Amino acid sequence: KIEFTTGTGPDISQFTALDANMVQTTPMTRHERYFYYHHAPSDLINIYEPKELDYNAALASILAYAVADMNSTLPRA
Repeated sequence: KIEFTTGTGPDISQFTALDANMVQTTPMTRHERYFYYHHAPSDLINIYEPKELDYNAALASILAYAVADMNSTLPRA
């Protein structure tokens, strides 16, 4: 499911400030454990499950390929 929004969070708002037309995306996954570690001293790569990292890397790759191969452009804010 693809949803378009103009809202941003504190982590990506700095990119919007640089270029208001920049397309931004985030996978809509389950976040039940996201804030256990997010921006905490224990926010290290070794706490994540390798399968979850592989899934997100594959998702980003597929999305980048699909967007690059589109005949039209994505909506801008």
